[in-house]
Amino acid sequence: MASCSKDAADPTPTPGDKDLYVVQVSEGMNSSRGYIMAFDSIPEGQVVVSDSVGLEGEGMQGWRPFGNWVFKKNSTTSNQAGIERLSFRADGAVRADRFLEVNGSVPGSGNFVIANRTLGFYWDAASPLRIHKFNPETMEPSGEIDLTEAVQERGMEETEIRYRSVGQRLLALHKGKLLAGISYQKSDSTSEATGQQFYPAAHIAVIDIASGSWEKSLVVEDLELKVSDQSYSEDANGDFYLAGYHPQGDKVVRITGDSTTADTSWNWVADASFPEIASIYARDGKLTTLLGMRNGASAGWEYHVLDPGSGNLVKIEGVPTVTAPGEALSVFEVDGRTYLRVVAQDGSVNGFYELQGNQATEAFTVGQGGIVQGFYKVKSD
Repeated sequence: MASCSKDAADPTPTPGDKDLYVVQVSEGMNSSRGYIMAFDSIPEGQVVVSDSVGLEGEGMQGWRPFGNWVFKKNSTTSNQAGIERLSFRADGAVRADRFLEVNGSVPGSGNFVIANRTLGFYWDAASPLRIHKFNPETMEPSGEIDLTEAVQERGMEETEIRYRSVGQRLLALHKGKLLAGISYQKSDSTSEATGQQFYPAAHIAVIDIASGSWEKSLVVEDLELKVSDQSYSEDANGDFYLAGYHPQGDKVVRITGDSTTADTSWNWVADASFPEIASIYARDGKLTTLLGMRNGASAGWEYHVLDPGSGNLVKIEGVPTVTAPGEALSVFEVDGRTYLRVVAQDGSVNGFYELQGNQATEAFTVGQGGIVQGFYKVKSD
């Protein structure tokens, strides 16, 4: 074994080599204002999140990570709808780096997914029948995919359909394909442009990412797409799971392996006790789910593990009943560990738990600063 001389100078850190653990909070359950703060290690016990060296502003009710990047769906300074990328310095300073603005007149505008460092896709209400491309490195638009033909494949003669879009409710990646939800809505009111679906089925355009061409549309009966990045997840073996509204209780369907067709041999429907699915997360052949009452944020939500093979649903032990996550990710991975966002219904817990099997234990809580909305690991810029 080799060792360094006692007199040798400590190696000078270079940009990008320092691990930071970033925590996001909002000032309240219904407030978009809050803070993002970076820690040198995984927080322990009870911590305070503030703007001492972090970031204060709007759009603090959730984020979407990709690799070493973190993206928010609203501007920190103005709360304008769009895609904002954050940067992190070795001293812990957090900055709103670059912003791609979208038309925010319709719910879902700014919905996005990232394929790689130079290619992402997003939906802009300004052109509802097109998927826009952007470069995550520069945060500049880089083209678009016109899906008018895919949307107009059906329903053109239906006078009750007053609003059409593609990518508003779902943008996801699966085996070299972009899956974009097609919406046919009875109302053209901007406040209702994510509801009142005409068809009792989910319609999904399948686009080849390499060529940018529309290949076909997938139809899933008795499923209505949600406006949520937490409604889908892909396991390491390539099985893609998608949750949506269903008349009896929310439903999960599966697309297996390289297929772009729903697996007709399997689906799962939540029962009447907890009919709504707030999130699903696939890992190690199991689905971690957050189940609650439809339109019942105050009614309480509970974490469960679903085994797709047996259909068994097991409640996760050690976690109190929680509130609805909204735009925040409720299940995610940091350093190879699975964490749960836990904001207890009775206000007793505000933090993150680590999940192992069907048991979860408290990792850390936030005692001052606001309601927890995000936790992620990055390297400094």
